[in-house]
Amino acid sequence: MLTIKHNRYVPPPPKAAEPKVERKEKEPELYIPPITVDKPVFVSEKMESIHKRIMEKHNLTMDQLFASIRIKPVVIARREMMNLIHREMGWGPQRIGNYFKMDISTVQHHLGLRKRSKFKYGAFNDD
Repeated sequence: MLTIKHNRYVPPPPKAAEPKVERKEKEPELYIPPITVDKPVFVSEKMESIHKRIMEKHNLTMDQLFASIRIKPVVIARREMMNLIHREMGWGPQRIGNYFKMDISTVQHHLGLRKRSKFKYGAFNDD
């Protein structure tokens, strides 16, 4: 026959105290692997200036902008570039999609033209 003396939890005995080591937190560095991509041919000087502005602002290369990587800083830069091309050059989503080799629905999502886009179209015009 099994007898239960009590039903309380008894914690295990404490372990020997380990010396605390102070560690400094490192700021995470953005590592983007080296990529080689077919770079698009510039359509005009206006397009070249848009590329330069985005690359300088976000510290990215042309290969990183046009690669199919989905790292957040690269996606944000790509989204901003799509918006500038749409506003300043008057390109439609289909033409931008062909330029970036993306689907039209992805471009519409980034521009805020879809019904359930996270960003509304007017939000980009507040720069």
